[in-house]
Amino acid sequence: KTQHPVVDLNRKKTNKRNKDSKTAKAAGELAPQQDCKALAAFFWIGWEGAVLRAKLERSAAPLAVFAEGFFASIRT
Repeated sequence: KTQHPVVDLNRKKTNKRNKDSKTAKAAGELAPQQDCKALAAFFWIGWEGAVLRAKLERSAAPLAVFAEGFFASIRT
């Protein structure tokens, strides 16, 4: 049975994401208990907030603050 190309592409992306998260955990870049899907959601919600704040302040500082905080929170 042939699957729709979008379904097939989504499966390939999911498999790559899973492999990447296992590689990052094995390399010690992410703690073993980290939930990568939850981290991605948290990142995008926070990043979008930082973008809005940066536009409001007309400054890139909120982007830097968010990025530094996010990456500090996931270091093992």
